[in-house]
Amino acid sequence: MNRKLNWSWLRSINFRVFRLDGPVKIMPAAKANWISAIQKIIASENCGGDIYSAGEFSVALKAGFDPQFISVNGVPKPKDHIFRTVKEEARITIDGVEEIDTIESAAKELNTVAKVRLRVCPAISGFTRRFQ
Repeated sequence: MNRKLNWSWLRSINFRVFRLDGPVKIMPAAKANWISAIQKIIASENCGGDIYSAGEFSVALKAGFDPQFISVNGVPKPKDHIFRTVKEEARITIDGVEEIDTIESAAKELNTVAKVRLRVCPAISGFTRRFQ
């Protein structure tokens, strides 16, 4: 069976349910399936990738994902993983303030601008309860 997948139905769900204004990029988590053939299919469908580890990052790049649509996140991120993410011009999620200096150092050393996203975790009083 050699047919092209059609992701338009999923994109339309995003627009209908969340009423998003603008383009939607589907970015499946690489940890869900590391099989390179599957990753190549997902990349060929013009999807992005949600990446955690350096291994997932390698699989995504080899599969042909456009680095601008790769999002690297999770803690901890080793220094070499941060440097490689900045070098490949993928987006990196700042999951904690302790990562900022390393990201800034990588950008300076590589003479580039790091593409970052911020993970915002607001403290909303009364929104959650702690159980002891």
